[in-house]
Amino acid sequence: MGRTKRVQMTPSTPRTQGDGPSASIRAYLHTPGILASQHEASNMAPTSPGSTVWEDSLHTTAGTRDTEGPSQNWYALYDSLPKKEDLHTIVQEVKSTRTEIVSLRTFLSDLEGRVTALESAGPVPQQTHKHDRQLMDLRLHVEDLDNRSRRNNIRVRGLRETAGSENLRETLTPLFNIILNRPPEACLYIDKAHCALRPKPPPAALPRDVICYIQDVQLKEDNMKGARTERTWRYKGQNVELYNDLSHLTLQTRRALRPVTTILQEHHLRYRWHFPFALTARKDNIEATIRLPADVPIFLDTLGLPTTPVRDWIDCPLNERNLGRPVTHPLGTDRVDMGTVPPHQIAHEE
Repeated sequence: MGRTKRVQMTPSTPRTQGDGPSASIRAYLHTPGILASQHEASNMAPTSPGSTVWEDSLHTTAGTRDTEGPSQNWYALYDSLPKKEDLHTIVQEVKSTRTEIVSLRTFLSDLEGRVTALESAGPVPQQTHKHDRQLMDLRLHVEDLDNRSRRNNIRVRGLRETAGSENLRETLTPLFNIILNRPPEACLYIDKAHCALRPKPPPAALPRDVICYIQDVQLKEDNMKGARTERTWRYKGQNVELYNDLSHLTLQTRRALRPVTTILQEHHLRYRWHFPFALTARKDNIEATIRLPADVPIFLDTLGLPTTPVRDWIDCPLNERNLGRPVTHPLGTDRVDMGTVPPHQIAHEE
């Protein structure tokens, strides 16, 4: 038999210098190809005889760190971290903000104290009282002018509306003649007559007031003097009442003083309205007058009457829709029993 042919084995990879237990770990951190290419691309000589390819690659990487991507540029990340000077600046800003807050609290506390002292100072400065008085004088003056422009007017309430307003003068002439104790067909000149300036009510509602203008002042006063002798007048199956045509401000004030006039009527005290606005009453030769809301307590105390609350008519807003137009109420309702009060004391307070 011949010698058995030996099977040829695959030659093993020769051991390199880096293999073995004592080899450095630096060879495993970067691929040899990258290190070699970086080393070959550099024309610089090693910094020292003992320098290696790893050390040269570190220098090359440090020199080109500005051109690498954000994921590998850990030098830029390090530079972006806050330094000690940055922390010191933040601390100073916080301290400065805290100082400003303390200063603002002190200012607000001082301001609150001054406002409280001003509110509890008591009386309003004299200059403010002077302005209030001037405004009140202007209000009374305007009210007086408005009433003067209406002094020739008579307001007739309860007269049934006709198909047209052109027959109002013919309708009012017999009524005024009855009040003056004259024949119904006697001549009586009425300059103007018209219904109140508001929409016509439905048939079942109360009719609008009729306002007539009589240029003859004496004739107008004679009509009103005769109308005061009766509460209502029966005319053509209707209950008719006659009033002076007053401004909206005057009517608003009289409505506010209705509790006072009610007390005067209960104590059988005579009172009178004046122009410009005033309410005067007398008891035991002592006269008291109301012109402003502040006069009401003094008025009641002077006459020995009980205290009653009264609405401040100065602060009440004007109703522009009813400016100069008194609010109408059903006849015979919302009236105060006048008792023994003379008819001429009955005031138009609706």
